[in-house]
Amino acid sequence: MRPRVVCVDDEPRVLKGLRRRIGRDYDVATAESGPEALTLMRSAEPFQVIISDMRMPGMTGAQFLAQARTEFPDTVRILLTGQSDLDDAILAINDGHVFRFLSKPCPPEVLMPALEEGVEHYRLIQAERENCSTARYGVR
Repeated sequence: MRPRVVCVDDEPRVLKGLRRRIGRDYDVATAESGPEALTLMRSAEPFQVIISDMRMPGMTGAQFLAQARTEFPDTVRILLTGQSDLDDAILAINDGHVFRFLSKPCPPEVLMPALEEGVEHYRLIQAERENCSTARYGVR
């Protein structure tokens, strides 16, 4: 099964480009807003990675990633943004526990390794969770 990635950006062109760039290796879903992405994530199989823009109307990337962290704590969060100041970055990292902070435009040689590392980090989180529950309940 291919890893699942949700891409969130209010610009359809960016979403189309991300889908084209990563769709060969990943199962990609897209959303044009944080609320739309949360609805999608609640109704689908788990996503391993979120790639989100920072500046979106209604709900910023930082707000979306903080909410996603609350509801989907194992999903790895990557912020991909072209316009952000230091305060926005700090907020996203602290509240959303961002795994990677990438700048637009992001070349494939930067994006793809970050995405691969995000999927691997998700797998490590899942393995650790399974090991802890096995140890807790004495299951062997």
